[in-house]
Amino acid sequence: VTDGNGCTSAGTGTGTLSNYAIPTATLSGNGSICEGSGACVELDVLFTGQAPFTIQYAIDNVAQAPLTGITDINYLLEICTPGEVSLLTQTDGNGCAGTVGGIVIVEENTIPIVSNIDNSCDPNDDTEYFVSFEINAGDASTYTVLPAGSGILTGNMFTSNPILSGTAYNFEVFDANGCDTVD
Repeated sequence: VTDGNGCTSAGTGTGTLSNYAIPTATLSGNGSICEGSGACVELDVLFTGQAPFTIQYAIDNVAQAPLTGITDINYLLEICTPGEVSLLTQTDGNGCAGTVGGIVIVEENTIPIVSNIDNSCDPNDDTEYFVSFEINAGDASTYTVLPAGSGILTGNMFTSNPILSGTAYNFEVFDANGCDTVD
């Protein structure tokens, strides 16, 4: 050991050297969010290493604020924005920077939209009328109009059964994505 004045002396002492495995964080899962719903999906992050963990992730390559103090090795990451989600960095409780992996696409489902609503008289009976409308967006292959049996859905066009004149109508439109209904 040499001090600031150039004096040299033998040094003694003890120390502890720790060798930690490189920690990992792996993102997995799937999900979709209905357009404008404010809903979220939970994705899985599996850690190795020593808690607490810190991660930083990105949505569509836009870095999000780091999440710190994660103590569970099976962490649920709540995502409320559609896009490509990826992990950027990870650090464990030993201060070791780790490896990250996994990319998840959170899809955005559009809401079925009703347009071109038309009321027309029944040409065979002036005490009845029909309602017809067009459905767009959403998952067209899974459109459902309620009440069940209230008309015919052909492709994206709906025509009601005859409705007694003066009677109000209410139809609800759904698709398999479970997004908001449209009356």
